[in-house]
Amino acid sequence: MQRLYEITIPGLSIKSDLPAIRRRLLAAFPQVVEVLAMTTPATVLVVYHGEDEIDAWCDELNDAVATRPGRCTPRTRSCDQPRSQSASSGSSTGNVFSLRAAS
Repeated sequence: MQRLYEITIPGLSIKSDLPAIRRRLLAAFPQVVEVLAMTTPATVLVVYHGEDEIDAWCDELNDAVATRPGRCTPRTRSCDQPRSQSASSGSSTGNVFSLRAAS
């Protein structure tokens, strides 16, 4: 059965970043079936099967956004809150990811 997970990354440009993050998540995680743009700004929907790997997905997304051309500052993230709830966390110098299991 396929599952859905919605991830919002402030500063994410769907137009310029989506191809890179889609390619990276699909290549790095065999259980990820698709990565789709949402109508909500800076939000992607991860379609997967099996167990989620939220922390690893966040690391990959963070790296993809941080290494895009024109990005000058290093970015970090933290996904410290329980995944069963809507979560938003981060450091003072990095991305704040909003994570939510989609229904």
